[in-house]
Amino acid sequence: LRTLSGWDEVFKRVLEVEGIPVHVTSRTGYFAAAEVQELLHFLRVLDNPLQDIPLYGALHSYLGGFSEEEIALVRAACPKKKYLYDALVSCAGQEEEDLGSQRICAALREKIAGFLDKIAAYRNMSVYLSVHELLQVILRETGYLHNVAARPEGSRRHANVEMLLVKAADYEKTSYFGLYHFLRYMEQMEKYEVDYGEAGMQDENADVVRIMSIHKSKGLEFPICFVSGLAAGFRKREGSGVLAVDVDAGIGVEFVDPERRVKGKNLRKNTVALKLRRDSLAEELRILYVAMTRAEEKLVLTGLVKNPEKTAAALLPLRRRRHSLLSYDVLMGQDSFLALLLSALSGSRCLDGFYEACGMEPDPAVSEYAVDMAFAVKLTGWDHIVEEKIAETVQGMEAKKRLLSAASAAVDESLMTELSRRFSYEYPHGNLRDLYTKTTVSELKIAGMQETDEAAAKLFEEKPAVPYLPKFLRGDETVSGSMRGSAFHKVMELFDFRELTDKVNANRHAAEALLREQMERMLRTGRLQQGYYEAVSVPKLVDFLTCSAAFRMAEAARAGKLYKEQPFVMGLPASRLGDSFPAEETVLIQGIIDVFFEEEDGFVVLDYKTDAVSKAEELVKRYQVQLAYYSEALEQIYGYEPGVDGKPVKERLIYSFKLGEEILV
Repeated sequence: LRTLSGWDEVFKRVLEVEGIPVHVTSRTGYFAAAEVQELLHFLRVLDNPLQDIPLYGALHSYLGGFSEEEIALVRAACPKKKYLYDALVSCAGQEEEDLGSQRICAALREKIAGFLDKIAAYRNMSVYLSVHELLQVILRETGYLHNVAARPEGSRRHANVEMLLVKAADYEKTSYFGLYHFLRYMEQMEKYEVDYGEAGMQDENADVVRIMSIHKSKGLEFPICFVSGLAAGFRKREGSGVLAVDVDAGIGVEFVDPERRVKGKNLRKNTVALKLRRDSLAEELRILYVAMTRAEEKLVLTGLVKNPEKTAAALLPLRRRRHSLLSYDVLMGQDSFLALLLSALSGSRCLDGFYEACGMEPDPAVSEYAVDMAFAVKLTGWDHIVEEKIAETVQGMEAKKRLLSAASAAVDESLMTELSRRFSYEYPHGNLRDLYTKTTVSELKIAGMQETDEAAAKLFEEKPAVPYLPKFLRGDETVSGSMRGSAFHKVMELFDFRELTDKVNANRHAAEALLREQMERMLRTGRLQQGYYEAVSVPKLVDFLTCSAAFRMAEAARAGKLYKEQPFVMGLPASRLGDSFPAEETVLIQGIIDVFFEEEDGFVVLDYKTDAVSKAEELVKRYQVQLAYYSEALEQIYGYEPGVDGKPVKERLIYSFKLGEEILV
């Protein structure tokens, strides 16, 4: 579903009536559960029996055991009684001949008397028992828990009742006490929709029907998937208010004339609103795409067409279009998922049954214009639609001609001058158009590579969009380069270099044994994902653990001076990013340093790389700017000033897992 609100409980209720197990991941439905309502009605009667609606609910429930006919007899027997409770008391205490024309049998009088005695006994208990204890007594003496457990979805109902006991116990921990305050508390929770959600007894991975939103289903797949509620309209908030704001198009405000006391939309407001509408529709299309790619075997799309004939008439111009793709204006005119789907399928055989049900021929052998006209006239009452459209078009053309002739006849020179001035306006700070208040080291790296290695920069810039494919179309998958790089970084982040002794560093077999032992520990404790565990190359990691850089890292780790995956943010003058930017502007640079460690005479920065390169020089060209920013950030953080204080960054290293070597930058 596009949204669960207003839909999930309806679907859930119908499926439960049909005996189909269902799981809803929502936080609503608790107060609407019948078993909870019955208990709350009974407690309201104990608090104040002169409440007809709760009393009727208690009588008609398992706790009362009265049928609708019996309650109606009681009410009819005592028409002068204002409250239903008074009518019950009157029926229980009077003889049969005293009840007027409505005769109450002895069995019913005895049943009423028993219910009133039960109410009186529990009301006395409520004076000295807490709400939690009172509920326990009611459940134990009436067997209500056994009753709800025997109903359909009994385990869930049983859990709902137990949740009410828990809520009563939690209530008693507050400063309030007593049955009256507990009922007011529950009423406030229901009034302000602070719903606990029904107690879930079905595991979401069990063999059940799962009801969820499209957003919640992202990344999941199911054998059979129903996408429902497709006819629900899109939320059209774009441009509906006085102000329309877009991050790219800017701000659009309605024209206001305070003297004439009028307001209206203008060109800018309409432009911004159109941009917002287009972006909103693009997001809806992405959501629809997500919904339609959740099914592994079968996809079912459902939606309600309230007026089939009118819908079919609107599809007439699209049935015989020359191109299969929908045009921009057609897309922008759709207001629901169902409208989008019907428009896209309007010219296919999929809708033949729909057209036939609306009285149309499924595949007429006439020209496009003749088809539209024939269908419009053939269906009763549709001929006036065509006439209205033609008249509307003619009126629009005539109005355009009048406007052009009036404009050419009288031109206001001063107005034209003012319009020219406004349309030729240039923003005085255009040189700051490309300046950002915050950027990343990766972006600066690409900018630096464009100057030194343009071919390498294109590799980072040009990332082709990989379309999502369902699992049954993807087939066997291979580990991507980005995932393999992340796996190497994760293992290095979690690896405990304190255990890398001199002997282990000098012995490949010992280093491999230590690596496998630590990786098994990472996997067992859940710190390393199974996918990462399988993606890394143990021999390449062993190559690193037996190099001099790893030995130096181990020494630093034992001294408490090894730092891994350290984020940073630093400020730089904007002029550092480009000659056109002023030096007084500050730009924030953020990044994450793979690893750095401190030695006696300074810091060493090291960056892991898994790039598929053939020479070390390629990595130096690509990443020297990145490592330079890392070094500058470290020296700022540790307060290094040449010849005054602090330690400098003495070395910048890259370790290439592909080449198996340390590279000095």
